[in-house]
Amino acid sequence: MKRLIAAVEDVLWPRGIKCLCCDAYSSGNALCPVCTRGLEAMRLPLRECDRTSLSTYCYDGVTRELIHLLKYECTADAAAVLAKGMAV
Repeated sequence: MKRLIAAVEDVLWPRGIKCLCCDAYSSGNALCPVCTRGLEAMRLPLRECDRTSLSTYCYDGVTRELIHLLKYECTADAAAVLAKGMAV
């Protein structure tokens, strides 16, 4: 049933048309340029000697919205955006 709903949603609202966070036009990306800059502003500094750090981003703004989309709405695109930032 979930696959059917996801397929209908993809037809009605194709991915990459609207930003995940603010519904602005995103030109084929999961986030619009404004939200992309907001996410990068939330990035915590990488410390080479600190291996105990458990977070890549501050939990606020765009990051908070993406985590809520992933946690409460199972939005896979939100996971992809967050994973990309954690892989760097």
